[in-house]
Amino acid sequence: MQPRWDLISVILYCTMGYICYVCSSRALIYKQKLRYKDAKIMYAIWFITWVLFASLRYVTNRIGGTDAPTYVYFFENINSPYLLSYYQHYDKGFWILTRLIRLITDNYHIYFIIFYGIIAYCYIRFVDEFSETWGVYTSYFMIIFLFLRGFASFRTNISVAFLLLSLVYLKRGNKAKTIIFVIIACSMHKATILYALFYVFYWINKRKPISVKASVVFSILAGFVGMLARNYIGLFFDSSVDAYGSYARRSIGVSFFDNFWKIAFGQLALLIMMVIFNRDIMKLIHGESSEESHNIELLRTICIYDFVLIPITFFLGIWRGCEYFYIPRLAMWGIIIRLEMQKISGHQYRILYRILTLLVIIGWFVFRINSTWEDSSLLPYIFAPFL
Repeated sequence: MQPRWDLISVILYCTMGYICYVCSSRALIYKQKLRYKDAKIMYAIWFITWVLFASLRYVTNRIGGTDAPTYVYFFENINSPYLLSYYQHYDKGFWILTRLIRLITDNYHIYFIIFYGIIAYCYIRFVDEFSETWGVYTSYFMIIFLFLRGFASFRTNISVAFLLLSLVYLKRGNKAKTIIFVIIACSMHKATILYALFYVFYWINKRKPISVKASVVFSILAGFVGMLARNYIGLFFDSSVDAYGSYARRSIGVSFFDNFWKIAFGQLALLIMMVIFNRDIMKLIHGESSEESHNIELLRTICIYDFVLIPITFFLGIWRGCEYFYIPRLAMWGIIIRLEMQKISGHQYRILYRILTLLVIIGWFVFRINSTWEDSSLLPYIFAPFL
């Protein structure tokens, strides 16, 4: 069975994105009407559909995700002494969680159900916690792209999920759970440490708010730090984690404008829109209720930190860094889409605006799939029970 472009699979992926958009939007409407049970039903539909979709896919060489066969082999043979040397770069938290699941079952589909269940749950918790009832979240359609990236970047995605959950508890003011889930996230993938440092940035921002323009200066300084870290990478990475050091060493002599700008495009586009709508966003922060104000301010801080890290992730060769705060960026896009829609008069024009926005997002998603499906082994999607 060979990888190939498959229109039916792309339509299936679009359907999964649409399910996310509809369920999250309906849940917000139900929450606004205090129909919390109906909101939970919407989230349950989203959760069950996505977990089954991801867990029951067929996985083999170059099908079902680039690294998926490796993780299946790792799961099935985790008790083998051979793995201790060959997979030593895998992080301790990931080892422990996989080993615990292996004690229960040797079926990789059940392994996937547990892992993707955790990922989907964390996504939904973040969306539920950080979405304003008045927002226009057509942008949430794109969450499916991050989820599909998890077919190829298993450890990164589970780490992202736990980091998002830590942000939920940060917003709620639960310091103990915030710290616990940050530690768990870092134990799943060492690169997460770079994004866990957001909490230091958050503390600085609380003492003295950082403007979007000031973040550009921070980003330039971060670039110098990243360059130094890359040049002296041997000081930071020993042989037991050489896979991380090799990423940085491979970035030496590579230009940002070769390929990395494509990865950072979404972050840079959002930065531009945040500059354009900065006054409106600040009005929301200072004019909304205390909870909504805190919500928007926290999202803004996350997005600024995400932008600051672009040079560091480039110099250190962390190509999947843009995935960590992908959903927070989509939440900020939902606010910006709503701010733009408020400038449109006439109900029918606002409906047209929402439809056009959704079509643009779907078009962008199809473009991204077309650009990445070969490297990520995302096509075709094969439902394992049908084989």
